Amino acid sequence: MDNRRLRLVLITGFLVITGVLVLQGLWLRKAFTVEQSRLDEDIHIALLEVVKELYSGQPLPQNNPVKRISPNYYAVNTEAEIDAELLEYFLSVEFERRRVNLDFEYAIYNCQDDEMVYGAYVSQGGKKKDDLGYFPTLDEYVYYFGVRFPGRSAFVASSLAEWIALTVLLLLVLGIYTYSVLHLLRQRRFSAMQRDFINTMAHEFKTPLSSIQMAAGYLDEHPLLQDDPRGVQYTKALLQSSSRLNQEVERILELGKVESNSLPLTLEEFNLKPELENVAKLVQSNYTTLKVDLAQVSDLTLMADNVHLKNVFYNILDNSAKYGAESVTVSARGIDGVVVIDIEDDGPGIPEKERETVFKKFHRSNVNREVKGFGLGLYYVKQVVEAHEGKVTLLDSNVGTKIEIQLKSEG
Repeated sequence: MDNRRLRLVLITGFLVITGVLVLQGLWLRKAFTVEQSRLDEDIHIALLEVVKELYSGQPLPQNNPVKRISPNYYAVNTEAEIDAELLEYFLSVEFERRRVNLDFEYAIYNCQDDEMVYGAYVSQGGKKKDDLGYFPTLDEYVYYFGVRFPGRSAFVASSLAEWIALTVLLLLVLGIYTYSVLHLLRQRRFSAMQRDFINTMAHEFKTPLSSIQMAAGYLDEHPLLQDDPRGVQYTKALLQSSSRLNQEVERILELGKVESNSLPLTLEEFNLKPELENVAKLVQSNYTTLKVDLAQVSDLTLMADNVHLKNVFYNILDNSAKYGAESVTVSARGIDGVVVIDIEDDGPGIPEKERETVFKKFHRSNVNREVKGFGLGLYYVKQVVEAHEGKVTLLDSNVGTKIEIQLKSEG
């Protein structure tokens, strides 16, 4: 996925989660307000009923006797003296009837001393409290009592506990998503810097390598060196080493194109069996003891990039030979528009702990640490096969290593 599309996906995901979170917050705020209003209405009705009980059938005041002073404090005008024990009883009964399951404390105004006196803390769970909260006096009433609900806000919040928990969970999801996005962007930035550095270094190697190969080729053909066995040996070694290093540099440059989605695939008819025979001969020229069996390869044709696909087969066969395989069996068959190619060797195989990382960049097997290379061969194989919209898999094998490649056939 290119950077522009990835950025669009990440921003869209962030906006969706943030939008859901904002809507959840607005809904929660509204629900909290509604719950507050419902509770206030229940308390108001309960206090009115208490006043009726205190009046014992006498006419009630024309004005509303219940006044809300603050969200958790109410003053109730009685216009008559109040019996404390009777008041507490009526308050408990009416609050229970209205399902106002809240701890409350109350106090009665003493008009002679101009202060709130004789109060009690009434708890739903048997909790006791000696010191009452502050009960302000009111100049407009002579006989009244005050009721305070210390845990009102917590009570309302507890009634919305599930929704609050969901909101917290959404916040956590948003936090994890944001962290993951930032981490992913940092990793991509680091990978891009690493890729640019490797490509730059590979390009820097090209010029001196070309000079070394040119000089080695000149020395190899120079008549003065033909009579010097050691000179010929050194020249051959120089040519082989520079050629191998040049192949690795070319592979790195091609991988850079693959990773940046700029690998130019030239799709054309690829006749599988003859091309595999050519690759096998090339590998066997470097490893004369290696046997490659192509008897089970059917005559199949597919659309592929000739150079890159041959490099894929070369890398797999070359890996088998480097790690000690003496024979490789290749089979190919067409199944429902897909060409399935199996390549199996009799080498030491791949340890179980390395099977998940065998196609990763710079992975090198611990089977034989003397094998030269940068750990790019099978990574290149995977990238090229996937660029062809194919699939490469490491299969279980009783002996050695077995790799399966699936590619679309020509049809």
